[in-house]
Amino acid sequence: MTKTKKKVLLIMIGMILSKILGLSREIFVAAKYGTGVISDSFIVALSIPNILFSSISSAILINYIPIYSKIKQGDKKRSFNSNLLNILFIFITIFVILFMIFKEPILKIFVAGYTESELVYLSNIASISVFSVYFIVLGYVFKGYLEYKEKFFCTAINGIVLNFGLILGILFSNSEKYHILGYGILLGYGLNFIFLLISSIKNKFKYKLELNFKDPNIKQLCLLTLPILLNDSIWEINSIVDKTITSTIGSGYISALNYGNYISTVVITVLVTSVMTVFFPKLVKKIDDNEYVYSQIKRIFNYLFIVCLPITILCFSYSYDIVKFIFFRGAFDQSSLQITSIALKIYSCGIIFVGIKTVMFKVFYAYQDTKHPSISAIISIGLNIVLSLIFAKIFGYQGIIIATIISSFVSCLALNMFYSKKFNVIFDKSFIKQLSKVLICVLIFGLLVLIDKLFILKFVESEFLNIILIGGLSLLNLVVYYFILRKLNLVDKIQLRRKE
Repeated sequence: MTKTKKKVLLIMIGMILSKILGLSREIFVAAKYGTGVISDSFIVALSIPNILFSSISSAILINYIPIYSKIKQGDKKRSFNSNLLNILFIFITIFVILFMIFKEPILKIFVAGYTESELVYLSNIASISVFSVYFIVLGYVFKGYLEYKEKFFCTAINGIVLNFGLILGILFSNSEKYHILGYGILLGYGLNFIFLLISSIKNKFKYKLELNFKDPNIKQLCLLTLPILLNDSIWEINSIVDKTITSTIGSGYISALNYGNYISTVVITVLVTSVMTVFFPKLVKKIDDNEYVYSQIKRIFNYLFIVCLPITILCFSYSYDIVKFIFFRGAFDQSSLQITSIALKIYSCGIIFVGIKTVMFKVFYAYQDTKHPSISAIISIGLNIVLSLIFAKIFGYQGIIIATIISSFVSCLALNMFYSKKFNVIFDKSFIKQLSKVLICVLIFGLLVLIDKLFILKFVESEFLNIILIGGLSLLNLVVYYFILRKLNLVDKIQLRRKE
């Protein structure tokens, strides 16, 4: 096994462990609060720091490695890290002060459909959780440093400590002391920050108390960050709009969409993000070799279709059983089960589009091209907002998910069109021929799943036996799918680097 594949495998393992604990977090929330105003408020409070600052954090992470790698002298490396941390600390402090002053109007942006009494729940949780932005933003500096050092496993498993803190907050909270959920958010991100800090120090991260706004490397980081920040902010606005529209439908729907989306996000994170985490630094180093980049994109796309499509079929076919197995207990009743399983069924249809979009954004950022991703984002989000407003009135909460999937598909089309026009056509005849073989294999897999549902699972009355059979038959079908791929020599084409 190559070093690259070992790194990807380690990241996948770390992310799987993190996501398992994250899924446990969702189970605890669903069991204790179901789909109601407290669970909605917790989810919104948890997402606010990320929505407001994930753009800055991700932009820092993307630009940190190229800039830091170009700094040769050790003292200048230390100065860059120190200045960056200190400047970000000042910026975050200003935000927290403004948030506490204008808290109510800011929160109403996220949940326009909340009544005054419902807003109290969110306000009490968010007043505590807002301080987690210190840990989120500053933690990304250490994350960038660790990825520069190729300590990918450290950054992959930090979600474990994050979710540990969140779960503690859920366990110690109740309907009367729901504000403890805010302390859980703060504890989770605090533990995550400490873990990244200790890991960085062990890998020779150095800091000193200094502040220099004129540091040329800081200026370069700001110049490169602004376009990415603008682009990512557009996506965060989209998330705010989705939650705002969902809040007008009724109480509990934000939670249902969150639970359904979380399961599909696990797939994307493990199967796509893990690969791109290793892929991106290598891409930056060889970005001048367009042929290399082109070949890598096609290989990653091939991987996405081979892996994501059968997972999509399983999530779509067994959405009710999956959600019931994971969440159906405590306050998560039959109504919650119904709307969440439908949400998962629809969200699963967009897994491949989100995967392609994630890859293409990274590719354009590696070229330091923020123009085309921004254009794609504006088109996609504009379409999503319009379709969400229309579809929500026609299909309810399902319409919001459908709008999100359509906008993701349009974003993929735009990004591929931009890349093909600027560099080379990705979906050329050879790739389409390759993809057609993959789709035939996926179709066979889908038929096997359909046969299982119609002729085996349909006659099983025991819920326990039903879950066991679904797992066993799915695994068997995946094995058959894999051997068909091997027979057609499709698996061997999944590579992360060219053979020497």
